[in-house]
Amino acid sequence: MKQNMEGGNEKALSILERKRQEAFLSVINTLDERFLVDLKQSFKSHEQEYSITSLEDCIVAFAQQNRELTEELYREIVSQNEYHKEQAIAKLRELFVAYEKTVALFTELRSYHPTVASKLAERLPALKVVVEQAEKQWTELDKN
Repeated sequence: MKQNMEGGNEKALSILERKRQEAFLSVINTLDERFLVDLKQSFKSHEQEYSITSLEDCIVAFAQQNRELTEELYREIVSQNEYHKEQAIAKLRELFVAYEKTVALFTELRSYHPTVASKLAERLPALKVVVEQAEKQWTELDKN
């Protein structure tokens, strides 16, 4: 038995699968180093730059910032021509794009239909976590 990337035991991995896991781990480690602790003070919507003025803006700005960092790393990896890393970052990029779309729709609901958004958050607990994280960021921004 060999240890997998998460530290658990599993059957011996093929060379190809090991390369895929190593590529994913390398990409995730690079993203971890680049993800900013501080939230940027603005976000873009329809090619316009807006200042953060609400909790909903925080949610969108956070998702947008992470997607932008992921896309930047994607461009770097593509230029390096490293197939396995490119496959890993492509999947992560799509995940961050989907996350940004999801939270943008959710924040729109929170702004215009708060009761519906609240019920939706009860059904989709991950949305509650998004709000909790944004509340912390909003508090930090408010202090500055």
